[in-house]
Amino acid sequence: MGERRRVGETEAKRPLAKPDIDGRAVEWISKMEWECDDWINLARVMYKCRVYVNTVMVHVNTVMVHVNTVMVHVSTVMVHVNTVMVHVNTVMVHVNTVMVP
Repeated sequence: MGERRRVGETEAKRPLAKPDIDGRAVEWISKMEWECDDWINLARVMYKCRVYVNTVMVHVNTVMVHVNTVMVHVSTVMVHVNTVMVHVNTVMVHVNTVMVP
């Protein structure tokens, strides 16, 4: 604890504690790793699929933003068309009042 060391001095690597796993458990784990190779591959495929799905969802969301923008523009055009129709109706009312004897 009170030992002094120089900065950058390397120490020999040694295990911090004795593992609590006996030989049977190590054999079982290595056997499971061998048998679970298909599960590992499946997990990799699922990860890739998740990446592809997320990418597609980003593109779908982008398209939806563009569709919403177009809908806003269409609504704006419809407002302008309605305004023009109101003006046309006003002009028609004036024309009718002028033409009535």
